[in-house]
Amino acid sequence: MGDTEPIFGKAGSSPEQKPLYYDKTDSPTTRKLQITFVTLVVLSLVITFVLTIYRAIDGKDGLYILLFISLLSFAQIELFVLWWIRRGDLEKEKFWWLYVIGFFVILESIFTDILMFHA
Repeated sequence: MGDTEPIFGKAGSSPEQKPLYYDKTDSPTTRKLQITFVTLVVLSLVITFVLTIYRAIDGKDGLYILLFISLLSFAQIELFVLWWIRRGDLEKEKFWWLYVIGFFVILESIFTDILMFHA
């Protein structure tokens, strides 16, 4: 590597074009399953949010909102994985990772709901 060579690729060449959307080789059933699962995760987050706000107003305690913020920070990992899959940075064979993280987000959402109404 000489002093005149650019660090990030060759001079004058365009960057490699990546597809804007995830490839369409999935079957419609697989695609519907993916959308259904992500919808289920989002629905569990919305339910937890509503219950958290209810308990914070009812109990005059903001501690429950901290539980929801913790849940959102965990759900952010799933959004990053979904973004990496859509960009093509994560191979199609690793799509199961989205289901694993989503399962744990749903599980933490259920545990948060139980904890809020246990006391």
